[in-house]
Amino acid sequence: MVWEGKRLSDVTEADLRRVLEAGTEEHKHLDYKAGLYGANDAGQKDFLIDVCAFANAEGGILLLGVPEVRDAETGKPTGVPDLGNFQGIEAPNPESLLIAYDAKVVSCIEERIPLETRAIRLANGRHVLAIRVPNSLNKPHCVRRDEKRYFPSRRDRHIYYMDVQEIKDLAIRTVSRREQAERLLQDALAETSPEENAFPYVAFASMPVFWKDFLVNLRDQNVVEAMRRFDPAHGAYGNVSYTFKGIERQGQRQAVAQLRRNGLVRFSQQVPHNVLPNGTANFLPVAIDLLLRKFIEKASAVYEVAGVTGPFVLSLMLRTRGQAVAIYPDFAGFADAQGSLEPGKYAFPTMEAYDFADFDAIMRPLCDQVHQGFGQAASPKFGADGKWIER
Repeated sequence: MVWEGKRLSDVTEADLRRVLEAGTEEHKHLDYKAGLYGANDAGQKDFLIDVCAFANAEGGILLLGVPEVRDAETGKPTGVPDLGNFQGIEAPNPESLLIAYDAKVVSCIEERIPLETRAIRLANGRHVLAIRVPNSLNKPHCVRRDEKRYFPSRRDRHIYYMDVQEIKDLAIRTVSRREQAERLLQDALAETSPEENAFPYVAFASMPVFWKDFLVNLRDQNVVEAMRRFDPAHGAYGNVSYTFKGIERQGQRQAVAQLRRNGLVRFSQQVPHNVLPNGTANFLPVAIDLLLRKFIEKASAVYEVAGVTGPFVLSLMLRTRGQAVAIYPDFAGFADAQGSLEPGKYAFPTMEAYDFADFDAIMRPLCDQVHQGFGQAASPKFGADGKWIER
């Protein structure tokens, strides 16, 4: 897939030209259009069918403003980019066009498809409009048009319409893959560190929904380098080792980061705490918020260099073998006990995300649940606007 693991907002003309100059042909995940879709009914229908077909297949990117080489005999487009006639699209306000396309998807495709869009500015002042359609978790999708329902999909570079049996099979497969990913995620979270002691311990894990065995090349030096930097707590650079599960990196406070061949990323460590004379531990629940945010940041970096795209599932587990007391500083800065963590394992819901770009939306429900377990209404690390507070 083109620009795997890379946000469209980071794509430049140089990135685009590398794809075109390599002669990359249209395929299951890539479609070229010489210009904008027509403003008439036929043009709008074509756009909706193209987007819906990507969503029902495995996702992909539409590039508007890239002409194709035509067959000399039939005059039909061949799927090969035509660099000789490549000029982009003349669009005074390309962002408004992308907003209009997104609005059309919202109103005419069921279920909702979250598009990612980008107007790539060219040196000549024109643009190429890039529209990324995710590998949807809500398949099958349909286009509502002319009081009819269309269920398109893609086979190579061609669009076809699914029959009833294919639609049923697609729905079953999609649910099954999500359930498999969630099960692998929860199994990984439940694993116990061999050195785990009586004090609070937290584990985070993320997993691509459409995973497969040997999805990640563990020999890739960029992947190895990203794991060497996988230290959410201290940001230190460390060594990694190979295990039967994948790549592993150990750090302070019994921290262990793992990257598995199927794309699962797991991190666990003791929650920072102080041991009281009676054997209980004082800890700051906000430390879990901070670790979760850093985990998402580090996992995102690993997925980017590994070329692994979403959707992902994400969750955490908190556990302790002894009693732990939650501490919240008051307005004067003094510690104030606000409940305790009894011995046991505390599993959290599984979150879904098409990518890890919007940290706040992904992690806030999990953070809120942590603090609600200690009698707080919400995490103190988020403001009234739902945004993370940097301090």
